[in-house]
Amino acid sequence: MGCCLSTLQAAAVTASQAKSSSVEAAAPDIKAQAPEHVAATTDPEAEKSHNKAAETSTGNEEEYTGAIAPVCELQRRQHLNNLGILYTEPEPRFDDITKLCSMVFKVPIALVSLVDERVQWFKSVQGLPGVDRTPRPTSFCAWTLLPAYPEALVVEDAQRDARFRDNPLVTAAPFIRFYAGCPLVCSNGLRLGSLCIIDGKPRSFDAESCNMLANMAEMVVREMEKDKALEEQRMRQQRQRNKEDQAQLLRVFDCFSEAIMLVDTSGDDWNIVFANEAWESVVGQKRMEGLGFWSVFKPPAPGSLGPTDHGQDYADAIAKQENFELMITYFTPQSSEDTAAPQAQPNSLNSRSSLSSGQVLQYATAQFRCAATTGLDQHMPLIGIPNFLPSTAEGNRAFYFVALKPVPSPPQQQQQQRAQRTSSGSAAGSSAASGSAAGSAAVVRRPVRKMASFSLMATDGPFQDIKLGPLLGKGAFGRVYRGMWNGKMVAVKVLEYSQQQNEDGCLLEGLLSEQVQHPHVVRTYKHVTRPLPMAGLDEEDEEEGDGSLLSANGLPSSRSREQMLETWLVLEFCNRGCVADAISKGWFRRKDSMEADMDTVVATAREMAGALSYLHSMNILHGDLTGNNVLLTVTADDKRGFVAKISDFGLSRLVSNEAPVIQTRTYGTVTHMPAELLIEGKMSKAADVYSFGVVLWEMFTGRSPYPGMSHSQVLHSVSTGKVLVLPGTAPPAFAQLVSACLARDPKGRPTFSEIIAQLDAMRPEQ
Repeated sequence: MGCCLSTLQAAAVTASQAKSSSVEAAAPDIKAQAPEHVAATTDPEAEKSHNKAAETSTGNEEEYTGAIAPVCELQRRQHLNNLGILYTEPEPRFDDITKLCSMVFKVPIALVSLVDERVQWFKSVQGLPGVDRTPRPTSFCAWTLLPAYPEALVVEDAQRDARFRDNPLVTAAPFIRFYAGCPLVCSNGLRLGSLCIIDGKPRSFDAESCNMLANMAEMVVREMEKDKALEEQRMRQQRQRNKEDQAQLLRVFDCFSEAIMLVDTSGDDWNIVFANEAWESVVGQKRMEGLGFWSVFKPPAPGSLGPTDHGQDYADAIAKQENFELMITYFTPQSSEDTAAPQAQPNSLNSRSSLSSGQVLQYATAQFRCAATTGLDQHMPLIGIPNFLPSTAEGNRAFYFVALKPVPSPPQQQQQQRAQRTSSGSAAGSSAASGSAAGSAAVVRRPVRKMASFSLMATDGPFQDIKLGPLLGKGAFGRVYRGMWNGKMVAVKVLEYSQQQNEDGCLLEGLLSEQVQHPHVVRTYKHVTRPLPMAGLDEEDEEEGDGSLLSANGLPSSRSREQMLETWLVLEFCNRGCVADAISKGWFRRKDSMEADMDTVVATAREMAGALSYLHSMNILHGDLTGNNVLLTVTADDKRGFVAKISDFGLSRLVSNEAPVIQTRTYGTVTHMPAELLIEGKMSKAADVYSFGVVLWEMFTGRSPYPGMSHSQVLHSVSTGKVLVLPGTAPPAFAQLVSACLARDPKGRPTFSEIIAQLDAMRPEQ
């Protein structure tokens, strides 16, 4: 890899020289002038000057366009600039995370990449000495900004991926072959860039390792938002903030001062492989390599069960990748406050108990969360893990993120109870002397908390026989997880909705999907509906909100106090991504050219049409047919290596022969919806046909419809009759079918029975 770096370093020098001649004219020392540069990013001339380096690098950028900008690009970059992190000096707190990535995943390159207007800039770099940016068009990380909901990007071999095969960073140094990146998602939901790992050779990656990378990306974001959070906290003290702003900052306020470790539990002493900056101040000692968990922390009392006694409990929990809690103690140096008045505040909830040795005994709960299967904590935004990644993380299953939660010591609890009894007794005596009837009030005595040294952390799912794994994806109404059910991989979907939506028939997915049995429809094994647990929401959160179903972290958002429900569905697991992924990767293109592979396109379209014809025969409308909702699963019986299955009935409706058109106020993905549904709210089988036509157009062209357009811009385009048109290279019969499916008049669109006949006529002789 070393010989490959020289070319990229030369490009970096060229970019640096360009920066010297253009940027430094306005800012002689850009690093020293970082605050002024950030403040000046609204100045078009200054921004143009600074980003000129992007235009003078490897030479192939004009030919390779890369990822388009997301719809929220201006808002995203404004937030990135406001954080004051761009173009600043390297910092150990970020370098520690990229070093950890290199070590855990055994890769030569790890980056914290922030995507600016024309460059991606690296806040932390491992494995690319002398390089701190590349032109934005070459950025892999820019692709993590595009999905509607955050998800990881994994490219196991860039040379076989249509998005990246011509990327200058693939065709020239550093000759990227493998890339895995998780988006850096802020508390407000905006994405800054990604934490990524890179290799110069193809690699396989697994779901659990990808989930672990997502957790590390969350640690990066918390460090980035920490300083801004302190500033926001000071501002909040000066003026009243609305509750939505408070909710967005909750993740950082609660977590940036929390001591977090990454522990490798595979050895006897549980090696601490990473600890954040807060760890030093909370634990009272410096971080160092080779430090073991049991060298720093001990059981709560001499008679408590320690690591040796609980060894089998730990081993069982770790083998099952379960989350658990330990009650622990540790010592910190005695401060001047402790020396001057160690017993000055007996009612304090401080966890300290002073010792004569000059040290202070601390009590805490250590919460262990499996890094491979769960999130860092409940505040972490949900990041989807691709379903084509296998679950084979044998090497990383022993890694746990550990958060320390200080608790009062037993002596302090006893002191508090004595103080409460004394206070209550005095009040009772005073009331009795004055003749008040209130003097007979009883004193409530609370037991001292039992210091249990080990316990499993409870889960709230309704299925006791299913273990949830990493998140697969998130949508407007809920989320989907990987799961294990009786030794079988399944998908577990969780829908969240109001009682009113349920009564209106808006969410029939559980009932409908269990009735559907077709080889090209994702199968539902079982489902259950229950009231949505409101744990984790305080009373203020429950009083008002913005009306959205989910907040940025996937929890129920603040809203009016209507009854909320959730439906859990256990679904067939599909392991080859979806049609939208296949389009992006070039699976519908010939390997020897970029032309459409009509055999693959027609065969996949035929499977989709067969499933939709079956649904329509049962008077079921899908309502949200897109490439994302057509999943692919591996098969050895087809030269494509996959078969297609229709999924996601969250917006499905039932119609009848007497009333084939229904009126609705909701619709699916705007780019795939017809004019009559968007403008008049009329939904029918013909709307599904239109959506099918859009997917056909995508499979042939390899492009997304209406790229870079906002919701309102797409609405305007569709409502004014701007239709999608295939290029002249399309086979006439296929072009005619797509044109008919996209007809503006719903009566002019074919039925799926007619579509099947036309597709069968296009297929080669079997």
